[in-house]
Amino acid sequence: MKARMKQTLCVLLALVIAFSASAVCFAADSGCDCGTAPVVFVDGIGGSLYLEKEDGSREQVFPPDTDTIVKAVVKLLPVLPLLFFGPTTGVFERSLTKLACELFETIRCDENGDSVYNIKPGSSNAVKKENHYKEDYRYYFAYDWRLDPLENAKKLDSYIDQVRSGTGHDKVVLESYSEGGEVCLAYVGQFGGAKIEKYVTLCSAFQGLTVVGSIFTGKVNVDPNQTYYFLTSFLPTLMGENKALDGAVKFAKYSGLLSGLCFVINRLIRNDFDNFYNDFALPYFGQMPGIDDFVTQEDYAAVRERLSDPKHKNLLERVDRYHEIQANAKQILSEAVEGGMNICIVSNYGCYAMPFVGYNPYQSDALIDSAKSSGGATMAPVGKTLGPNYVQRIADGHNHVAPDGSADASTCLFPEYTWLVEGFCHWNRPDELMNWLIRYNGQPTVFTDERYPQFLIGHDQNMTAPMK
Repeated sequence: MKARMKQTLCVLLALVIAFSASAVCFAADSGCDCGTAPVVFVDGIGGSLYLEKEDGSREQVFPPDTDTIVKAVVKLLPVLPLLFFGPTTGVFERSLTKLACELFETIRCDENGDSVYNIKPGSSNAVKKENHYKEDYRYYFAYDWRLDPLENAKKLDSYIDQVRSGTGHDKVVLESYSEGGEVCLAYVGQFGGAKIEKYVTLCSAFQGLTVVGSIFTGKVNVDPNQTYYFLTSFLPTLMGENKALDGAVKFAKYSGLLSGLCFVINRLIRNDFDNFYNDFALPYFGQMPGIDDFVTQEDYAAVRERLSDPKHKNLLERVDRYHEIQANAKQILSEAVEGGMNICIVSNYGCYAMPFVGYNPYQSDALIDSAKSSGGATMAPVGKTLGPNYVQRIADGHNHVAPDGSADASTCLFPEYTWLVEGFCHWNRPDELMNWLIRYNGQPTVFTDERYPQFLIGHDQNMTAPMK
Protein backbone atom coordinates (compact mmCIF):
# COMPACT_ATOMS: atom_id res chain seq x y z
CA MET A 1 0.00 0.00 0.00
CA LYS A 2 2.79 2.39 0.93
CA ALA A 3 4.69 1.49 -2.26
CA ARG A 4 1.60 2.17 -4.38
CA MET A 5 1.09 5.49 -2.54
CA LYS A 6 4.70 6.49 -3.29
CA GLN A 7 4.26 5.60 -6.96
CA THR A 8 1.09 7.69 -7.13
CA LEU A 9 2.78 10.65 -5.47
CA CYS A 10 5.73 10.36 -7.87
CA VAL A 11 3.39 10.38 -10.86
CA LEU A 12 1.52 13.41 -9.49
CA LEU A 13 4.81 15.20 -8.79
CA ALA A 14 6.04 14.48 -12.31
CA LEU A 15 2.79 15.87 -13.74
CA VAL A 16 3.11 19.02 -11.61
CA ILE A 17 6.70 19.55 -12.79
CA ALA A 18 5.76 18.96 -16.43
CA PHE A 19 2.80 21.34 -16.15
CA SER A 20 4.92 23.99 -14.45
CA ALA A 21 7.61 23.76 -17.11
CA SER A 22 5.09 24.00 -19.94
CA ALA A 23 3.39 26.93 -18.23
CA VAL A 24 6.72 28.76 -18.01
CA CYS A 25 7.39 28.05 -21.67
CA PHE A 26 3.91 29.24 -22.59
CA ALA A 27 4.38 32.43 -20.61
CA ALA A 28 7.74 33.13 -22.26
CA ASP A 29 6.36 32.18 -25.64
CA SER A 30 3.06 34.02 -25.34
CA GLY A 31 1.81 35.35 -28.64
CA CYS A 32 2.19 38.89 -29.92
CA ASP A 33 -0.76 40.48 -31.71
CA CYS A 34 1.02 43.62 -32.95
CA GLY A 35 0.56 42.56 -36.57
CA THR A 36 4.21 43.31 -37.44
CA ALA A 37 6.34 40.20 -37.91
CA PRO A 38 9.97 40.47 -36.79
CA VAL A 39 12.53 40.75 -39.58
CA VAL A 40 15.56 38.44 -39.65
CA PHE A 41 18.29 39.84 -41.89
CA VAL A 42 20.98 37.66 -43.52
CA ASP A 43 23.78 39.82 -44.92
CA GLY A 44 26.25 39.10 -47.70
CA ILE A 45 29.90 38.12 -47.87
CA GLY A 46 32.46 40.07 -45.92
CA GLY A 47 31.06 40.00 -42.39
CA SER A 48 33.74 40.35 -39.74
CA LEU A 49 35.55 37.20 -38.64
CA TYR A 50 37.43 36.79 -35.37
CA LEU A 51 40.18 34.49 -34.18
CA GLU A 52 39.09 33.12 -30.82
CA LYS A 53 42.12 32.55 -28.62
CA GLU A 54 42.63 30.06 -25.80
CA ASP A 55 42.04 32.73 -23.15
CA GLY A 56 38.63 33.49 -24.67
CA SER A 57 39.65 36.80 -26.20
CA ARG A 58 38.94 37.62 -29.85
CA GLU A 59 41.05 39.27 -32.53
CA GLN A 60 39.48 40.50 -35.78
CA VAL A 61 41.18 38.84 -38.73
CA PHE A 62 38.78 39.81 -41.52
CA PRO A 63 38.52 42.27 -43.06
CA PRO A 64 42.25 43.01 -42.61
CA ASP A 65 42.88 46.37 -41.00
CA THR A 66 44.41 49.23 -42.99
CA ASP A 67 47.80 48.89 -41.31
CA THR A 68 48.07 45.21 -42.31
CA ILE A 69 47.17 46.00 -45.93
CA VAL A 70 49.63 48.90 -46.13
CA LYS A 71 52.44 46.71 -44.80
CA ALA A 72 51.67 44.06 -47.44
CA VAL A 73 51.73 46.65 -50.24
CA VAL A 74 55.04 48.07 -48.99
CA LYS A 75 56.57 44.58 -49.12
CA LEU A 76 55.48 44.28 -52.75
CA LEU A 77 56.89 47.63 -53.92
CA PRO A 78 60.53 46.47 -54.43
CA VAL A 79 59.48 43.84 -57.00
CA LEU A 80 56.73 45.88 -58.66
CA PRO A 81 59.00 47.15 -61.49
CA LEU A 82 59.60 43.52 -62.53
CA LEU A 83 55.93 43.26 -63.42
CA PHE A 84 56.34 45.99 -66.02
CA PHE A 85 59.94 45.68 -67.14
CA GLY A 86 61.13 42.19 -66.24
CA PRO A 87 61.64 39.52 -68.92
CA THR A 88 59.15 37.32 -67.04
CA THR A 89 56.63 37.92 -64.28
CA GLY A 90 57.71 34.93 -62.18
CA VAL A 91 59.46 36.88 -59.42
CA PHE A 92 56.55 39.29 -59.03
CA GLU A 93 54.01 36.43 -59.10
CA ARG A 94 55.85 34.52 -56.38
CA SER A 95 56.11 37.63 -54.22
CA LEU A 96 52.42 38.41 -54.75
CA THR A 97 51.44 34.83 -53.92
CA LYS A 98 53.55 34.82 -50.76
CA LEU A 99 52.06 38.09 -49.51
CA ALA A 100 48.51 37.01 -50.33
CA CYS A 101 49.03 33.79 -48.37
CA GLU A 102 50.35 35.75 -45.38
CA LEU A 103 47.46 38.21 -45.54
CA PHE A 104 44.72 35.54 -45.62
CA GLU A 105 46.38 32.69 -43.72
CA THR A 106 44.18 32.98 -40.65
CA ILE A 107 40.92 32.56 -42.61
CA ARG A 108 42.15 29.59 -44.64
CA CYS A 109 39.98 26.46 -44.90
CA ASP A 110 41.30 22.91 -45.17
CA GLU A 111 40.69 20.33 -47.91
CA ASN A 112 37.31 19.42 -46.37
CA GLY A 113 36.05 23.01 -46.33
CA ASP A 114 36.45 23.45 -42.57
CA SER A 115 38.24 26.37 -40.93
CA VAL A 116 41.89 25.67 -40.14
CA TYR A 117 41.87 28.08 -37.21
CA ASN A 118 39.32 28.73 -34.47
CA ILE A 119 37.44 31.44 -36.34
CA LYS A 120 34.10 32.81 -35.19
CA PRO A 121 31.72 35.29 -36.84
CA GLY A 122 30.46 38.38 -35.07
CA SER A 123 27.43 38.12 -32.83
CA SER A 124 23.84 37.92 -34.00
CA ASN A 125 21.54 40.53 -32.47
CA ALA A 126 20.21 39.67 -29.04
CA VAL A 127 16.53 38.79 -29.27
CA LYS A 128 14.52 41.36 -27.34
CA LYS A 129 10.79 41.48 -27.88
CA GLU A 130 10.55 45.26 -27.73
CA ASN A 131 12.99 45.71 -30.62
CA HIS A 132 10.70 44.39 -33.33
CA TYR A 133 8.22 47.19 -32.66
CA LYS A 134 10.85 49.67 -33.84
CA GLU A 135 10.47 50.84 -37.41
CA ASP A 136 12.98 49.20 -39.79
CA TYR A 137 14.55 47.07 -37.02
CA ARG A 138 16.29 43.89 -38.16
CA TYR A 139 17.42 40.91 -36.12
CA TYR A 140 20.85 40.52 -37.71
CA PHE A 141 22.02 36.92 -38.18
CA ALA A 142 25.82 36.61 -38.10
CA TYR A 143 27.44 33.65 -39.84
CA ASP A 144 30.82 32.55 -41.18
CA TRP A 145 30.47 33.32 -44.90
CA ARG A 146 33.35 30.97 -45.82
CA LEU A 147 31.61 27.82 -44.71
CA ASP A 148 28.95 25.44 -45.99
CA PRO A 149 25.67 27.33 -46.62
CA LEU A 150 23.69 24.26 -45.50
CA GLU A 151 25.42 24.29 -42.11
CA ASN A 152 24.90 28.04 -41.83
CA ALA A 153 21.24 27.43 -42.70
CA LYS A 154 20.90 25.09 -39.72
CA LYS A 155 22.22 27.86 -37.46
CA LEU A 156 19.83 30.28 -39.13
CA ASP A 157 16.95 27.94 -38.31
CA SER A 158 17.96 27.98 -34.63
CA TYR A 159 18.17 31.77 -34.68
CA ILE A 160 14.76 32.06 -36.33
CA ASP A 161 13.36 29.89 -33.52
CA GLN A 162 14.96 32.24 -30.97
CA VAL A 163 13.35 35.24 -32.65
CA ARG A 164 9.96 33.51 -32.85
CA SER A 165 10.10 32.49 -29.22
CA GLY A 166 11.46 35.81 -28.00
CA THR A 167 8.94 37.95 -29.86
CA GLY A 168 5.86 35.76 -29.61
CA HIS A 169 5.41 35.46 -33.38
CA ASP A 170 4.80 32.19 -35.20
CA LYS A 171 6.57 33.46 -38.32
CA VAL A 172 9.27 35.94 -39.30
CA VAL A 173 10.05 38.02 -42.36
CA LEU A 174 13.31 36.72 -43.80
CA GLU A 175 15.40 39.33 -45.65
CA SER A 176 18.61 38.49 -47.49
CA TYR A 177 21.27 40.33 -49.42
CA SER A 178 23.99 39.00 -51.73
CA GLU A 179 25.49 35.79 -50.26
CA GLY A 180 22.65 35.85 -47.77
CA GLY A 181 20.48 34.64 -50.66
CA GLU A 182 22.69 31.57 -50.93
CA VAL A 183 22.22 30.81 -47.23
CA CYS A 184 18.47 31.45 -47.38
CA LEU A 185 17.99 29.20 -50.42
CA ALA A 186 19.87 26.50 -48.50
CA TYR A 187 17.53 27.19 -45.56
CA VAL A 188 14.32 26.85 -47.59
CA GLY A 189 15.79 23.79 -49.32
CA GLN A 190 16.23 22.08 -45.94
CA PHE A 191 13.42 23.46 -43.79
CA GLY A 192 10.80 24.81 -46.18
CA GLY A 193 8.89 28.02 -45.57
CA ALA A 194 6.68 27.07 -42.62
CA LYS A 195 8.35 29.60 -40.30
CA ILE A 196 8.59 32.34 -42.92
CA GLU A 197 5.77 34.82 -43.46
CA LYS A 198 7.61 36.55 -46.29
CA TYR A 199 10.99 36.16 -47.96
CA VAL A 200 12.45 39.37 -49.41
CA THR A 201 15.80 39.27 -51.18
CA LEU A 202 18.01 41.91 -52.79
CA CYS A 203 20.85 41.31 -55.29
CA SER A 204 20.89 37.67 -54.30
CA ALA A 205 23.66 35.22 -55.25
CA PHE A 206 21.32 32.23 -55.01
CA GLN A 207 21.97 31.30 -58.67
CA GLY A 208 25.68 32.14 -58.64
CA LEU A 209 27.71 34.74 -60.51
CA THR A 210 29.73 34.44 -63.70
CA VAL A 211 32.80 36.29 -62.39
CA VAL A 212 33.57 33.61 -59.79
CA GLY A 213 33.14 30.80 -62.30
CA SER A 214 35.50 32.59 -64.70
CA ILE A 215 38.18 32.99 -62.05
CA PHE A 216 37.92 29.40 -60.81
CA THR A 217 38.05 27.96 -64.32
CA GLY A 218 40.91 30.13 -65.57
CA LYS A 219 38.79 32.06 -68.07
CA VAL A 220 40.21 35.40 -66.91
CA ASN A 221 41.01 38.26 -69.25
CA VAL A 222 41.10 41.93 -68.29
CA ASP A 223 39.76 43.91 -71.23
CA PRO A 224 40.42 47.69 -71.29
CA ASN A 225 37.00 48.51 -72.76
CA GLN A 226 35.21 46.35 -70.19
CA THR A 227 37.28 48.01 -67.46
CA TYR A 228 36.41 51.48 -68.69
CA TYR A 229 32.70 50.76 -69.04
CA PHE A 230 32.67 49.00 -65.67
CA LEU A 231 34.19 52.04 -63.95
CA THR A 232 31.95 54.56 -65.73
CA SER A 233 28.76 52.59 -64.96
CA PHE A 234 29.70 51.50 -61.44
CA LEU A 235 31.35 54.51 -59.80
CA PRO A 236 28.47 57.00 -60.28
CA THR A 237 25.94 54.56 -58.79
CA LEU A 238 28.10 54.16 -55.71
CA MET A 239 29.56 57.65 -55.28
CA GLY A 240 27.30 59.93 -57.30
CA GLU A 241 28.44 62.13 -60.15
CA ASN A 242 32.06 63.22 -59.70
CA LYS A 243 33.66 65.22 -62.50
CA ALA A 244 37.21 64.79 -61.21
CA LEU A 245 36.86 61.02 -60.95
CA ASP A 246 35.14 60.79 -64.32
CA GLY A 247 37.94 62.86 -65.86
CA ALA A 248 40.60 60.60 -64.34
CA VAL A 249 38.95 57.48 -65.78
CA LYS A 250 38.66 59.08 -69.21
CA PHE A 251 42.30 60.19 -69.09
CA ALA A 252 43.38 56.64 -68.22
CA LYS A 253 41.46 55.32 -71.23
CA TYR A 254 42.41 57.85 -73.89
CA SER A 255 46.04 58.22 -72.78
CA GLY A 256 46.59 54.48 -73.20
CA LEU A 257 47.35 54.05 -69.50
CA LEU A 258 44.39 51.72 -68.99
CA SER A 259 45.32 49.57 -72.00
CA GLY A 260 48.90 49.33 -70.79
CA LEU A 261 47.84 48.27 -67.30
CA CYS A 262 45.46 45.64 -68.70
CA PHE A 263 48.25 44.33 -70.94
CA VAL A 264 50.55 43.88 -67.93
CA ILE A 265 47.85 42.17 -65.87
CA ASN A 266 46.99 39.80 -68.72
CA ARG A 267 50.69 39.03 -69.12
CA LEU A 268 50.81 38.04 -65.48
CA ILE A 269 47.65 35.93 -65.83
CA ARG A 270 48.83 34.25 -69.01
CA ASN A 271 52.26 33.33 -67.66
CA ASP A 272 51.61 32.59 -64.05
CA PHE A 273 47.89 32.12 -63.39
CA ASP A 274 48.19 28.37 -62.80
CA ASN A 275 50.85 28.86 -60.14
CA PHE A 276 48.87 31.64 -58.46
CA TYR A 277 45.72 29.50 -58.59
CA ASN A 278 47.36 26.35 -57.23
CA ASP A 279 49.42 28.10 -54.56
CA PHE A 280 46.92 30.69 -53.36
CA ALA A 281 43.47 30.88 -54.97
CA LEU A 282 42.59 27.19 -54.55
CA PRO A 283 43.99 26.47 -51.06
CA TYR A 284 42.73 29.77 -49.64
CA PHE A 285 39.44 30.60 -51.38
CA GLY A 286 38.75 27.54 -53.53
CA GLN A 287 38.39 25.43 -50.39
CA MET A 288 35.72 27.69 -48.90
CA PRO A 289 32.30 26.10 -49.59
CA GLY A 290 30.61 29.48 -49.34
CA ILE A 291 32.77 30.76 -52.20
CA ASP A 292 32.57 27.59 -54.31
CA ASP A 293 28.80 27.83 -54.16
CA PHE A 294 28.91 31.17 -56.01
CA VAL A 295 29.72 29.21 -59.16
CA THR A 296 26.86 29.08 -61.66
CA GLN A 297 25.43 25.82 -62.91
CA GLU A 298 27.02 26.54 -66.32
CA ASP A 299 30.54 26.58 -64.86
CA TYR A 300 30.10 24.01 -62.12
CA ALA A 301 31.28 20.96 -64.07
CA ALA A 302 34.57 22.70 -64.89
CA VAL A 303 35.05 23.80 -61.28
CA ARG A 304 34.47 20.24 -60.06
CA GLU A 305 37.23 19.16 -62.44
CA ARG A 306 39.56 21.66 -60.79
CA LEU A 307 38.70 20.06 -57.44
CA SER A 308 39.11 16.48 -58.66
CA ASP A 309 41.92 15.58 -56.27
CA PRO A 310 40.72 12.82 -53.87
CA LYS A 311 41.68 15.02 -50.91
CA HIS A 312 38.73 17.26 -51.82
CA LYS A 313 36.17 14.43 -51.64
CA ASN A 314 34.37 15.78 -48.55
CA LEU A 315 34.48 19.34 -49.84
CA LEU A 316 32.93 18.28 -53.15
CA GLU A 317 30.16 16.39 -51.37
CA ARG A 318 29.29 19.57 -49.49
CA VAL A 319 29.39 21.77 -52.55
CA ASP A 320 27.39 19.22 -54.57
CA ARG A 321 24.61 19.33 -52.00
CA TYR A 322 24.21 23.09 -52.39
CA HIS A 323 24.40 22.98 -56.17
CA GLU A 324 21.65 20.40 -56.21
CA ILE A 325 19.51 22.91 -54.29
CA GLN A 326 20.65 25.69 -56.62
CA ALA A 327 19.62 23.65 -59.66
CA ASN A 328 16.17 23.00 -58.15
CA ALA A 329 15.56 26.52 -56.83
CA LYS A 330 12.34 26.99 -58.78
CA GLN A 331 10.74 23.84 -57.36
CA ILE A 332 11.99 24.51 -53.83
CA LEU A 333 10.81 28.12 -53.69
CA SER A 334 7.55 27.34 -55.51
CA GLU A 335 6.66 24.68 -52.95
CA ALA A 336 7.32 27.15 -50.14
CA VAL A 337 5.13 29.75 -51.85
CA GLU A 338 2.36 27.21 -52.39
CA GLY A 339 2.64 26.44 -48.68
CA GLY A 340 1.90 30.05 -47.77
CA MET A 341 5.27 31.83 -47.84
CA ASN A 342 5.19 35.18 -49.64
CA ILE A 343 8.22 36.07 -51.76
CA CYS A 344 9.69 39.29 -53.21
CA ILE A 345 12.82 39.33 -55.38
CA VAL A 346 14.66 42.59 -56.13
CA SER A 347 17.51 42.80 -58.63
CA ASN A 348 19.65 45.79 -59.56
CA TYR A 349 20.96 46.15 -63.12
CA GLY A 350 22.50 48.55 -65.61
CA CYS A 351 26.19 48.05 -64.79
CA TYR A 352 28.97 46.24 -66.60
CA ALA A 353 30.40 43.24 -64.74
CA MET A 354 33.79 43.33 -63.03
CA PRO A 355 36.50 43.39 -65.70
CA PHE A 356 37.74 39.81 -65.36
CA VAL A 357 35.53 38.30 -68.08
CA GLY A 358 36.99 39.86 -71.21
CA TYR A 359 34.62 42.14 -73.07
CA ASN A 360 31.21 40.83 -72.03
CA PRO A 361 28.46 43.44 -71.66
CA TYR A 362 25.92 41.26 -69.87
CA GLN A 363 23.70 43.06 -67.40
CA SER A 364 24.92 43.04 -63.83
CA ASP A 365 24.89 45.09 -60.65
CA ALA A 366 28.71 45.30 -61.09
CA LEU A 367 29.14 42.01 -59.24
CA ILE A 368 26.25 39.56 -59.71
CA ASP A 369 24.62 38.78 -63.05
CA SER A 370 21.21 40.45 -62.97
CA ALA A 371 19.71 37.51 -64.87
CA LYS A 372 20.81 35.29 -61.97
CA SER A 373 19.78 37.53 -59.07
CA SER A 374 16.35 38.13 -60.65
CA GLY A 375 15.73 34.41 -61.07
CA GLY A 376 15.97 34.35 -64.86
CA ALA A 377 15.10 37.70 -66.46
CA THR A 378 15.90 38.01 -70.17
CA MET A 379 18.16 41.03 -70.57
CA ALA A 380 19.68 43.06 -73.38
CA PRO A 381 23.38 43.95 -73.17
CA VAL A 382 24.15 47.02 -71.06
CA GLY A 383 23.02 50.16 -72.84
CA LYS A 384 21.09 48.20 -75.49
CA THR A 385 17.49 47.08 -75.92
CA LEU A 386 15.89 43.76 -76.78
CA GLY A 387 14.95 45.25 -80.15
CA PRO A 388 11.96 47.08 -81.65
CA ASN A 389 10.26 43.86 -82.72
CA TYR A 390 10.85 41.97 -79.48
CA VAL A 391 7.92 39.89 -78.25
CA GLN A 392 7.60 38.95 -74.58
CA ARG A 393 9.01 35.45 -74.15
CA ILE A 394 6.19 34.07 -71.98
CA ALA A 395 2.70 35.38 -72.65
CA ASP A 396 0.95 35.24 -69.28
CA GLY A 397 -1.61 37.96 -69.90
CA HIS A 398 0.52 40.69 -68.29
CA ASN A 399 3.25 42.96 -69.64
CA HIS A 400 6.66 42.17 -68.18
CA VAL A 401 8.86 44.04 -70.68
CA ALA A 402 10.68 47.14 -69.42
CA PRO A 403 9.42 50.45 -70.86
CA ASP A 404 12.90 51.12 -72.26
CA GLY A 405 13.13 47.62 -73.74
CA SER A 406 16.12 46.64 -71.61
CA ALA A 407 14.65 43.51 -69.97
CA ASP A 408 11.86 40.95 -70.01
CA ALA A 409 10.82 39.63 -66.59
CA SER A 410 8.34 37.07 -67.93
CA THR A 411 11.12 34.44 -67.80
CA CYS A 412 11.79 34.98 -64.07
CA LEU A 413 10.95 32.30 -61.51
CA PHE A 414 8.23 34.60 -60.16
CA PRO A 415 7.38 37.29 -62.76
CA GLU A 416 4.63 38.81 -60.61
CA TYR A 417 6.88 39.07 -57.55
CA THR A 418 10.14 40.35 -59.09
CA TRP A 419 11.26 44.00 -59.18
CA LEU A 420 14.19 45.27 -61.26
CA VAL A 421 15.99 48.55 -60.54
CA GLU A 422 18.00 49.99 -63.41
CA GLY A 423 21.00 52.18 -62.61
CA PHE A 424 21.79 50.74 -59.20
CA CYS A 425 24.89 48.68 -58.45
CA HIS A 426 25.28 45.86 -55.95
CA TRP A 427 25.92 48.23 -53.06
CA ASN A 428 22.88 50.46 -53.63
CA ARG A 429 19.87 49.56 -51.51
CA PRO A 430 16.47 50.82 -52.71
CA ASP A 431 15.32 51.48 -49.15
CA GLU A 432 11.82 52.75 -49.85
CA LEU A 433 10.99 49.79 -52.08
CA MET A 434 12.51 47.24 -49.70
CA ASN A 435 10.70 48.65 -46.67
CA TRP A 436 7.38 48.64 -48.54
CA LEU A 437 7.85 45.02 -49.60
CA ILE A 438 8.76 43.94 -46.08
CA ARG A 439 5.89 45.72 -44.34
CA TYR A 440 3.18 45.13 -46.92
CA ASN A 441 0.46 42.96 -45.42
CA GLY A 442 0.35 39.88 -47.62
CA GLN A 443 1.85 39.16 -51.03
CA PRO A 444 2.54 42.32 -53.05
CA THR A 445 2.80 42.07 -56.83
CA VAL A 446 4.38 44.32 -59.43
CA PHE A 447 0.87 45.69 -60.08
CA THR A 448 -0.11 46.40 -56.46
CA ASP A 449 1.18 49.98 -56.13
CA GLU A 450 1.90 52.38 -58.98
CA ARG A 451 4.85 53.76 -57.01
CA TYR A 452 6.57 50.37 -57.24
CA PRO A 453 6.02 48.81 -60.67
CA GLN A 454 8.18 45.97 -61.96
CA PHE A 455 10.78 48.28 -63.50
CA LEU A 456 12.22 51.22 -61.60
CA ILE A 457 15.02 53.75 -62.05
CA GLY A 458 17.49 54.12 -59.20
CA HIS A 459 18.60 57.57 -58.09
CA ASP A 460 19.99 59.39 -55.04
CA GLN A 461 21.75 56.26 -53.77
CA ASN A 462 18.69 54.61 -52.20
CA MET A 463 15.56 56.03 -53.85
CA THR A 464 13.68 54.79 -56.88
CA ALA A 465 11.16 56.11 -59.38
CA PRO A 466 8.94 54.21 -61.83
CA MET A 467 10.55 53.63 -65.21
CA LYS A 468 8.51 55.36 -67.90
